[in-house]
Amino acid sequence: MRRIGLLFLIFIGLLRADAVIVYFTGEVYHFLPVKDTKVTVNIQEQVATTTVKHTFENKRDEIIDINYFIPLPVEASVTGFSVFKGGEWHEYSLVEGGGNQGDTTGESKEIPGLNKYLGENSFSIKIDSIFPNEVDTIKLEYTEFLPYDMGVVTYYYPLYTPPEFISSVLSTLNIDISLHSSRKILEVSSPFFSAEIQQIDSFNYTISYSNENFIPDTNFIIQYRLSQKGIGVYLYTYRDAEKDGYYMIILEPSQLLEPDSTVPKNFVFVFDRSGSMDGVKIQQAKDAAIYCIDSLVSHDYFNVIRYNYRIDTCFTEIVQATQENKSIARDWIENTEATGGTDINDALLTALDQWVEEGIENQIIFLTDGLPTVGETNTEQILQNVKEANDKDFRIFCFGVGNDVDGRFLERLSFENNGITVLVREDQSVDSAVAYLFDRIAFPVMSNPHIDYGSIETYDIYPPEIPSIAYGSQVLIFGRYKNSGRTDISVTGKAKGKDTTITLEDADFPQLDTTWKFLPRSWAKSKIDYWIRWMKAYGEVDSIIKMIVDLSLEYGILTPYTHYEDTSGVFEKMITNLTAVYKEDKIYLSWNLREINADFVIRIERSNFRNGPFQLLEELPYNTRSYVDKDVKRGEVYFYKVSIFLKGDLIAYEIIEVDTEKGMLTLQDVSVGILSADKINCKFSLRKDAFITIDILDVTGKKVRTILNKRMMAGEYKLEWDARALSSGIYFLSFKTEDENVIRKVLLIK
Repeated sequence: MRRIGLLFLIFIGLLRADAVIVYFTGEVYHFLPVKDTKVTVNIQEQVATTTVKHTFENKRDEIIDINYFIPLPVEASVTGFSVFKGGEWHEYSLVEGGGNQGDTTGESKEIPGLNKYLGENSFSIKIDSIFPNEVDTIKLEYTEFLPYDMGVVTYYYPLYTPPEFISSVLSTLNIDISLHSSRKILEVSSPFFSAEIQQIDSFNYTISYSNENFIPDTNFIIQYRLSQKGIGVYLYTYRDAEKDGYYMIILEPSQLLEPDSTVPKNFVFVFDRSGSMDGVKIQQAKDAAIYCIDSLVSHDYFNVIRYNYRIDTCFTEIVQATQENKSIARDWIENTEATGGTDINDALLTALDQWVEEGIENQIIFLTDGLPTVGETNTEQILQNVKEANDKDFRIFCFGVGNDVDGRFLERLSFENNGITVLVREDQSVDSAVAYLFDRIAFPVMSNPHIDYGSIETYDIYPPEIPSIAYGSQVLIFGRYKNSGRTDISVTGKAKGKDTTITLEDADFPQLDTTWKFLPRSWAKSKIDYWIRWMKAYGEVDSIIKMIVDLSLEYGILTPYTHYEDTSGVFEKMITNLTAVYKEDKIYLSWNLREINADFVIRIERSNFRNGPFQLLEELPYNTRSYVDKDVKRGEVYFYKVSIFLKGDLIAYEIIEVDTEKGMLTLQDVSVGILSADKINCKFSLRKDAFITIDILDVTGKKVRTILNKRMMAGEYKLEWDARALSSGIYFLSFKTEDENVIRKVLLIK
């Protein structure tokens, strides 16, 4: 069986670049160098949560606004964003309105080549007021379900940056990956980097890599191989005490299967040979068709159709994939020339007539670079004609090439015929895209699968229709469940024309189990992705958009209908001095309220992710100022949300992060006051011994005076100093230790 080996690595590698930070002076753009990059990755059951910190410095003598662009893996979703500037972290939250995917700054189009290197999935945001001579940090979190191919799971971080977007070398790079799987990990490798790979046991690994003063010329990639069985059925669940549960099922055939054990298929390749395809496009279409034909095995059937204003078939009827027939097809394809108009309707109807017998998997790969110009040109009528003619359940996979394709038409065509649509830019490789998809659908092991969940009541399942289980790939099903208990899960379908059932015995759908924390968000993303695709095919619907927005805000998933805003100061007048201390396997929270109301209810929630979902721990009366969480584990990162409700309405909240391995930062309770026109005082606490510097900055961020620069012991401190040398105006006090920088504003009036 012919495979394409490293095509997957090539396919993902060519489309990505690392973060780009840009600022404009008038119409001129400049690149702000990324000094340091720190990447922390947690991989659990193929779900990777990546946290990347980019440190940068504004060396200009003025306050600037910047645009931050970063490409993401194709399936990644942004789940958190914050910026350390002005001496404090600014937390950004998801809010409804204009999406933050792709170019939302409005300025990437002004930078030649940037959109090409950002690829089809990217994140961009505008960040205001970066002070001069200040080192700041951007923190981004995203999650993704890692791609699987032939038993190998691949994680990559888009490290490569095109030379035209680099203004200096990368001072430091640190990548730390924690890898966990409930299935045995057979091997782990780093193809392009000399990463340090450490095996903890058969189910856990750590991978680390660091470098200094270099320009990365490729992406960072980690691959690992999982143990397998015949056709594996793997179940993962998540449920807290208050909600219905979440589940994920993975259907995955072993790579030890022989080609003859796959389901026979009838494969029809239909490609556009109209005049607009002349040149590179027609050659790529030929290469794609020949690749697909060469990959067929002896029990398969096929035909090739080329079309312009007329329809030509290689064979008068579908034929078996013998070596002789494949050779005839190759010669026929090579002699194809591009000319004439585009009769899409008759090309599709001819393909749907290429059927052999029951028990054969019918698939069409359809390629076009334009609109219908000959014969039936009404796309609604073409869709109706295809629907009526497709009585043999052909799956139609569409490839639209170039800028003149009717994407909405192709999306509907594939959506209504259980396939997918891929739109390929003119500067992309058509044959690579076709071959990449073909290798994931060409060798079905079980067709028309159906899952019986036994005694468990399930709902909200995505995808609603389960695709065939194909050799070399996985099928992922996400859903919700109501009741709990143990049951047998049965997967039934056709294998080589025979009814076949695979059973996962005694599957557990628990009443309470929060082990697989990624599941709620993964389920929500699968639902969002399905309905976004539905709207690409049928148009936007207000009720569906509202549902997507609600899911986005509840589960912390960026969508085209939500965006991130700096909300760090929205509730600062209500909740103050929120602190958290980890001690003796407990976390102690404390806070103050600027306003007191007997109707207030204080709600304490916890999550392992900044954007949730949060689990309610306790509701407290209005006069409570502390809470102790006794159910914590060392080595975990927790996010606590302290919310104030008034008669059921949320009026304020604050979120605080606690890393039980590293502890809290050094500074706390920092405040500044004016004793008189000539005296300024401040107070602060040090949680541990630290070297502290206190500087006075003017309104432009320029240092005016250093008033403290020494190592001090842990404790509480009060300082005051003479301000007679300062004129009236706004000043900033910078409190800086080894691990943080806190800024406080002072208005001095004389």
